[in-house]
Amino acid sequence: MAGVTLPIEIHRVPTALYRKPESLRVPGPILSDGINQIYLRDAGEGYLRAARFGWTADRVDPDSYDETVSRAQHDDVRRLVEQRVPAMRRTPSVGGFSAIYDMTPDGHPIVGPVGDIDGFWCDCGWSGNGFASAPAVGAHIAAAITCKTSEVDLSPFAWPRSADATPRPDVSWVRR
Repeated sequence: MAGVTLPIEIHRVPTALYRKPESLRVPGPILSDGINQIYLRDAGEGYLRAARFGWTADRVDPDSYDETVSRAQHDDVRRLVEQRVPAMRRTPSVGGFSAIYDMTPDGHPIVGPVGDIDGFWCDCGWSGNGFASAPAVGAHIAAAITCKTSEVDLSPFAWPRSADATPRPDVSWVRR
């Protein structure tokens, strides 16, 4: 609509649902395991949802994609969750679904002014993580737009990326 092209693709992410083991206390709304690249979060009374996070290689059409989870995908999610939470080995599965995420090639969002259009700013490509960051990032974008100072430097998320930007699909980013 604005004539700006961004390198954002839509990717499918299988999500598994489980009964919550009695022995598990989820420490807050989400358990995010950067080593195994998996998250586990509360999905209502007695249930948990789990999925991989980070860059995925399953590009789809958002208007027509397979919303199911294969047995192999479900087993892969369970294996990763069990590595972090051994109590999940004995909890029953209650199905799953596939969500879609907006992915940039390097796994980082695009935040800031883009293109030659005066006043055109972007905050996109969060790959499913935008809701958690929205209040903080929104405050910093608002400060930048109104020429106020912000204690957070959002320039690493500018588009196009600087030549020294580090891509995130390499899983070693969590171990640096």
